Amino acid sequence: AWTNSWGVVTRTEWVPTEAQVSVNNSSFSRIFYDTQNNVNANKVVYNKTVNSGQAINFAGRYYWEGSWSTLYKSNSSNNVVALVNGDTPPTTTPLYQQPTIEDFIKPYLDGAGRIKIGSMDVIYLMELTHTNKNDGGYDLQDLALIVTFKTVE
Repeated sequence: AWTNSWGVVTRTEWVPTEAQVSVNNSSFSRIFYDTQNNVNANKVVYNKTVNSGQAINFAGRYYWEGSWSTLYKSNSSNNVVALVNGDTPPTTTPLYQQPTIEDFIKPYLDGAGRIKIGSMDVIYLMELTHTNKNDGGYDLQDLALIVTFKTVE
């Protein structure tokens, strides 16, 4: 986001963002790459059968001015937060008058503001630009994944 001298956003530009997955401690591989305006929340971007007990980890990063940002991983970073049914979303104060996390994930909240998803679902929220939780840019809204698990017989 570009702001004027009063801090008002004058222009917004979406950068390409990449989501990756690792199953059973394999290398991370891409499951999504595009910009915010090309996200289709109803499209399944990855489907795989895994065995019980296999670790599944997710990661995200963005591409800007010819290079990749840090790859933040769910198994080794405070920049990835996993939420399950009944959890309370973390509180952040986003920059540039952006909506809060609660606004962002409103369809997945109950009347008390707790996560309301299936018992085998997980929401991953990722912050890809800031590491200091006290910075206004640390809003956990740079990449979000909704992961659904089901039992296969």
